[in-house]
Amino acid sequence: MPTTPNNKNWRFPAYTDQPDVPKDLSFLAADISDYIDLHPGPTGATGATGATGATGATGTTGTTGTTGATGSTGATGSTGATGATGATGATGATGADSTVVGPTGATGATGATGSTGAQGTGVTILGSYASLAALQSAHPTGNSGDAYLISGDLYVWDNVNSEWDNVGTIQGPAGAAGIAGATGPTGPTGPTGATGADSTVAGPTGSTGATGTTGPTGPTGATGPTGSQGPTGVIGPTGADSTVAGPTGPTGLTGATGPTGSTGLTGATGSTGLSGGITLTVTNSGSGSYVINGSNNPTLSFIRGHRYVINVSASGHPFWIQTVPGAYSSGNIYTTGITNGGTDNGTIIFEVPFDAPQLYYACQYHSSMAGSITVSSLGPTGPTGPTGATGATGANSTVAGPTGPTGPTGPTGATGATGADSTVAGPTGPTGPTGPTGATGATGANSTVAGPTGPTGFTGAQGPQGPQGPQGPAGSTGSQGPQGIQGATGAAGSNGAQGPQGSQGPQGPAGSQGPQGPQGPAGTIPNPIYSPTLESATLAGFTAMGSAATSGCGNWFPYSDTSYNLGSSTYKWNNIYNRVSTINTSDQREKKDIVNSDLGLAFINDLNPVSYRFIVGQNKEVVDENGNRVLDENGNPTFIAEPGIRYHYGLVSQEVKQAVDNNTDKDFAGWILMDPLNPNSEQGLRYGEFIAPLIKAVQELSSQVQSLQEEVNQLKNT
Repeated sequence: MPTTPNNKNWRFPAYTDQPDVPKDLSFLAADISDYIDLHPGPTGATGATGATGATGATGTTGTTGTTGATGSTGATGSTGATGATGATGATGATGADSTVVGPTGATGATGATGSTGAQGTGVTILGSYASLAALQSAHPTGNSGDAYLISGDLYVWDNVNSEWDNVGTIQGPAGAAGIAGATGPTGPTGPTGATGADSTVAGPTGSTGATGTTGPTGPTGATGPTGSQGPTGVIGPTGADSTVAGPTGPTGLTGATGPTGSTGLTGATGSTGLSGGITLTVTNSGSGSYVINGSNNPTLSFIRGHRYVINVSASGHPFWIQTVPGAYSSGNIYTTGITNGGTDNGTIIFEVPFDAPQLYYACQYHSSMAGSITVSSLGPTGPTGPTGATGATGANSTVAGPTGPTGPTGPTGATGATGADSTVAGPTGPTGPTGPTGATGATGANSTVAGPTGPTGFTGAQGPQGPQGPQGPAGSTGSQGPQGIQGATGAAGSNGAQGPQGSQGPQGPAGSQGPQGPQGPAGTIPNPIYSPTLESATLAGFTAMGSAATSGCGNWFPYSDTSYNLGSSTYKWNNIYNRVSTINTSDQREKKDIVNSDLGLAFINDLNPVSYRFIVGQNKEVVDENGNRVLDENGNPTFIAEPGIRYHYGLVSQEVKQAVDNNTDKDFAGWILMDPLNPNSEQGLRYGEFIAPLIKAVQELSSQVQSLQEEVNQLKNT
């Protein structure tokens, strides 16, 4: 929908993302200049009359333009809804009570019909969708009166708030309840019925009455006389057996050992048990930390020679074990004893070698997801458990126990006496080292026989060119040659330079002011014109949302520097074609607060490159089978949203904002909030702003590589 022009932006809705329409903006300057010439604004007030110039020659009268075709009559608006029913008339006074039940009175007359309400806005039901999300995806915008059904509810486009409003079911509201008739008089009391026969079933017992209050206590009677002693009682029965064992008698003789039973059949082999080891569970808390057995980035303790089963469920955060602390380092990954390292959704098996060094874990993409692994030969000593109860003494074994370990070696005995000389020669000892070379002997006498000629040596490389020799003496002057043939006449010389301009004559007297001309008609901005080819496309459909100008050489520029935008957050260009890249201001004289970048390798590692497709690839203008635009009831072009098809590679603004907050407290201009006053407005990125952090990251990596290379060289030299 076109918007009211303002002085902040330019918008060109005529140029949409048509695959067969080139989007080169280099032609805009000439077209805009033509448009401004053909569509002048309203005539301004007449300025003061200038000095009368010389009368120019009368120009030829231009031909009269053809009269434009009359526009088509707009479609008739839909009929408004019927107004609400008028209020019901007042109820008449109730008559006196009748002594006889009379017939029900007739319903009172309906009150007068109220005045007709204002004409409502008609709606047109254009279809139905399964959900509001599906409707918004297919029709992100609508026109006044557009309506769709969703599960029985009617959603109508709200032009004021630019959203789809649920106005309820399409069933009309229940009609108002009719007026209740007056209550008839109470009828006379009927005669009393005859007494019924006695019941043959006993009625329920009545409830017990309340207990009366207790009377006062009577006086204590006098003590009676003591009676005589009674006879002795009979002897009671014998008591039950004691529950406490008596003392144990002496142990009897041990019986003979019975014969050994036959060996039973071997049972079937059981199924293979689960892989043993110490289990760790790894998940993630966003891109800020790993959660290992419930703790964020804890320090782990591994024991050499033990087996660890690390179950990782942290999609997008590969879990690596390395030999350096901090962010992921591909050149320092530890792989000895590790199976399936670097998974983000699977199981890592780590058989810790007996020579494993101090280790660390890290996420491949997020430097904040990292921690230490303390590697030791023994685990920490646990608390001493309680002393168990002493077991019963076992019976004497009939089988000899295993032999105990060999005791320590005794002290060396005294050296024995030297034996007699051997009568057998011992083995020859090894050859001693070669002695030093003797001094060179005296030179022999010259030979009287010539030795053979040696082979010809290789030709040496050509020597450098020698310095230039001194200049020789000048030669004698030769005899004069014959006179040459006269040349042809030269071409005429060019005209001399124009003489200086004469001084300006005196200004003539001011002429009288002419009558003010009639005011011209108000300029109009036609609707966008759709065309499948550039040759017939024009700028007649652009909506001026700011001020711009053109120079005589075809350049197009704004009236004020850094004041206007090309497009807006709601009206974007789909593609812009340039021959070379755009030029961004980078002059030191236009910058302040210049410091080294604090965004580098850690920031780049926190970014998450993704691939994606746009929900709406483009809003395509609707045309009929003849290529003519389909207009709505207001004469505006209509558009249909087409889903994105091609895959794009880039970043997600919300994830970039989190990475920025993790690495700097500055307001990074590479992240954009379209409406700074609305935190829920659309977000965007300036990808050019990421070049400097990428350069800084490469520099940091280069420094690390150089440091590692120096360490390698030192190790090679030791």
